[in-house]
This record gives sequence, C-alpha cells and structure tokens, in this order.
Amino acid sequence: MPLGLRGDSKAMLGAAVGAAAGLGAYFATSYVWWLDAALGAAATLLVFILVPRRKEDAEIEVAAGISLAQLKDAVARTRGSGQELLDLAPRIPDARLGIAVAGIGRTLIAIAQNFEQQPDVIRRAYDLLDYHLRRGCEIVKDYAKLAGAPEITPREQQRLAQFGTVIEELQTLFQDHLESIRSADFERLQQAGEAMQVIAMKLERPRVTAVELTTPTGAPR
Repeated sequence: MPLGLRGDSKAMLGAAVGAAAGLGAYFATSYVWWLDAALGAAATLLVFILVPRRKEDAEIEVAAGISLAQLKDAVARTRGSGQELLDLAPRIPDARLGIAVAGIGRTLIAIAQNFEQQPDVIRRAYDLLDYHLRRGCEIVKDYAKLAGAPEITPREQQRLAQFGTVIEELQTLFQDHLESIRSADFERLQQAGEAMQVIAMKLERPRVTAVELTTPTGAPR
C-alpha cells in the first residue's frame, strides 16, 4: 500500500476500486443491484479510510510562514534565471561584460542554494524575487540583444555604453543580495533594493518634451 496519495489520485483509486468491487459483486450475487452498489460504495470508503492522503506542497511548512510550494518556486525562479544568464554570457561580444554576466548567473544560483538551506529568509526576499530578479535579467537580455544587432545607430551606441556600467553595477548588487541573505542582514537587503531602482533608472530613455517637438532646429528655446 502506498505511503500516501495526492487527493486527486486517491479519489481516482477509490472510484476504480469501488467500481471493480461493485461489478464483481454484480455477477457474484446474481445481479442484486442494491447489494452490488452497497459493496462498491463500501470498497470506495475503505480506500479513503486505509490510504492516507499525501499533503500538497502548499500545505507543508518548511519554515515559519513559508510552504514547500513557495520554496520550490523561489529556488526554481532564481536558479533558472542564473542558468539562463550563464547560457547567455558566451554570446555577448564584449568579453569583459560576458564575464560579468556569467558572474551574475553564478551568484543567482548561489542564492537559490541558500534558499534551500535557509528557507526562512524567503519571507524577506520577495522584492528580490518579484522585481530585482526580473528587472536585472531584462536589462542583461536587452543589452545582449542590442549588442548583437547587425547595425548600431549612434544613439544605440551611447545606450550600449550605459549598459556596460549598469551590468557591472548589477553584478555588485546581486553579490550584495547574496551576502545579505547569507547573513540575514535584512536592512542591507532593503538598501540593495533601493539601489536596484537607481540602476534601472540609468537606462530610462530621456523623454522629449512638447516644447522640443515644436521648436524648429536652430531656433532659440
């Protein structure tokens, strides 16, 4: 007998056993339908009594306020992003920045390993998971896409130069995240979160105002 079954698997097993018992009784009792139905129902009930239901991941607590499902999600997202950056790094034309991207990838994988060892820190690392991780990977992917473009305009060349500084800052930022999580220094983790917003703002394209759009070239402003 299995140690435990998921709720849906247990229901399917109970239904199958009940149907089999009812069908067998149907022939063994000379087609007494009400007795066959009762035996089938009894067999189904017996399965539900004897076979324990295995808890879902969302019901298993691995740390205070953190379920196994949340732990698996945090580890998968962080490790997956890290591996994605490691795979991307060799395709970056600038070798120096490729090394930085690979470093970010390794740091994210180390953070995932730390989540496995200290799942309680996930409660204080949601900003990392919900914003920093996503935004940081977006920045690196945007850079890689632009750097590999067949033709670069002067404005895009300036943007590439900005990306270079930002990626190195991202590497330092995620290293700070790792150190903060390892030492449970949540105040430092919060400061790192604020730094992420500053880094992202450096890549915001300057907006053209209505005055600039209506002012002829060479005219005084």
